[in-house]
Amino acid sequence: MLGRAAGARAAKQGCGLPTGRPAKLNATTRAGAAQRIGDGAIPEQVAADLGVSRSTLYRELRKHREGAVAERVGRKADQRSRPHPRRSALFVAVSAITTEPLAG
Repeated sequence: MLGRAAGARAAKQGCGLPTGRPAKLNATTRAGAAQRIGDGAIPEQVAADLGVSRSTLYRELRKHREGAVAERVGRKADQRSRPHPRRSALFVAVSAITTEPLAG
């Protein structure tokens, strides 16, 4: 039986299909649950409304948090790669002043 399952898993991977058990909640539902809990809802009630256990809800919320952190880190990296517009203008102004010959 293990050999048959391994063969099926390898075939799915070869076709580019996901393997393993599908997630209970998708990204939109995770975000909605996080918003409800942030607004003060009781996690046990949110889990019951979604039809999952409390531990599943917390696991899915951890995935949501990790995804949000990864997005913020990526955004900060993008922001660091571009020069600040005011700094660029200041550099141009200062370099224009310092390159003029001194009178005297």
